[in-house]
Amino acid sequence: MSTSRIHLVVGDTRPMIYVQLRQPAGLLDISTAVVRLLFKPWTDDEVLFVLPGELLPGTLQADLIHADLTQYPTPGSGGRVRFGFFQGNLNLPPGRYLGEIEAAFGVGNVFTPFTRLHFLLREDFNG
Repeated sequence: MSTSRIHLVVGDTRPMIYVQLRQPAGLLDISTAVVRLLFKPWTDDEVLFVLPGELLPGTLQADLIHADLTQYPTPGSGGRVRFGFFQGNLNLPPGRYLGEIEAAFGVGNVFTPFTRLHFLLREDFNG
């Protein structure tokens, strides 16, 4: 998982984040998991909101944009998940935020990737 910063705009309601989860041995099959993204300020431990993940079929290609749907046809079996923001989620002060992904495979069986997502939220032009 990349540590590149994800850029967002205050008040937006349509951003989507696509992620492919991996483990040292390769892709992580999350087809039976409930996956979520926890969003919090950079300097605070208070979780502001939680986004549910939508499991997707296939795997990401090398360009990290297109997906190969010929392999891993079961949603989540290739580790792919999409998170969409809802109205009001990004009505926050501009600044830096963190995201943490959790994949729950059942009670007490949770996988949390070590790498966190870094977000930079900027003001809207209000034009």
